[in-house]
Amino acid sequence: MERNEAYPITYGILGLLAFWGPLSGYDIKRLFDHMLAPMWGAAHSQIYKELRRMEELGWVDMRREEQEARPDRKVYSITDKGKVALHKWQAQPPDVFQMRDELLLKVLFGTFAAPGDLAQNLRTGISNHEMRLLTYR
Repeated sequence: MERNEAYPITYGILGLLAFWGPLSGYDIKRLFDHMLAPMWGAAHSQIYKELRRMEELGWVDMRREEQEARPDRKVYSITDKGKVALHKWQAQPPDVFQMRDELLLKVLFGTFAAPGDLAQNLRTGISNHEMRLLTYR
């Protein structure tokens, strides 16, 4: 999967599904607000748009849960293809330094990284940060 076909929010959702298991869009939004907001925020509309896109890509499966006196609940699960995408993302350095910190997002879901990928991303991130500091002096 090419880098431009997915975004850090995509991998944030995949990471939450990989870590927590099946979740509804509402559950994902709550977890973004409580866990990821300091490094990466997301609106409901962004999350639902990404879930639809990831379903088309085969990265998540959706099943409906019936609820009494409420609309059916859509519950999403990460697929093997989604786990591969998450794993490949972990091997790539963050695109750019920004207030939304992709490196911190990678660290949070580092358990899904191949051995060495997370350490290499941290080394690269620290090195890039040091270079930026030297440039601003």
